[in-house]
Amino acid sequence: MEPLRLCFEIQCPAEHAFEIWTTRLSSWWPKGHSASGNPDTVVVFEPRPQGRIFERTPDGTEIDWARSRCGVRRTASAISGTSPVTAPMPPTSS
Repeated sequence: MEPLRLCFEIQCPAEHAFEIWTTRLSSWWPKGHSASGNPDTVVVFEPRPQGRIFERTPDGTEIDWARSRCGVRRTASAISGTSPVTAPMPPTSS
């Protein structure tokens, strides 16, 4: 499966955009672009340190994609892990 690459131009504060990106993943994530391939899968981002990014299928199966390094942070580089839909993010220096 090819990595998902999206680009948006939006007119809102960065904090609002990040909140929508992390709390409403299933509203913008392409249906069926998941490990299960099920178009009714829900994508979840747990906004906490070591929170998971995972998919939940209609039967309740959860498939982990990655974990956040430090919880909700205003950058995508807070994500690490191996995902069936994206490549792992490189380490960041803090």
